[in-house]
Amino acid sequence: MALQTSITLESGIELFNAYFKITQACLKLDLNSDFNIAEIHVSTFRDQQARQDQLQPVLVLTYFARGDEYKQFFDYDKLQDSNIVRQAYFFLKTKPLFQGASDV
Repeated sequence: MALQTSITLESGIELFNAYFKITQACLKLDLNSDFNIAEIHVSTFRDQQARQDQLQPVLVLTYFARGDEYKQFFDYDKLQDSNIVRQAYFFLKTKPLFQGASDV
């Protein structure tokens, strides 16, 4: 599971078929309060072939889901019939960079 879309790097280089793969997703639970966080690391590759060739990512992005976003995507009831990585992809697709991204 991954996402594919275009991205312009800070250097100005545009990747038209950038391949985005979640490389880490974890939940940080505070058992004494309602302050839970999902942390998602997304590796960005030039394209799907670069990932398959095990090249290094050109960029690693980090996203956090807190509060209402956490409840919408990562609360216990959301994970019962799914898993954290699948839910993280649903979460990412709400972010501007990934709106309209293709599932690959």
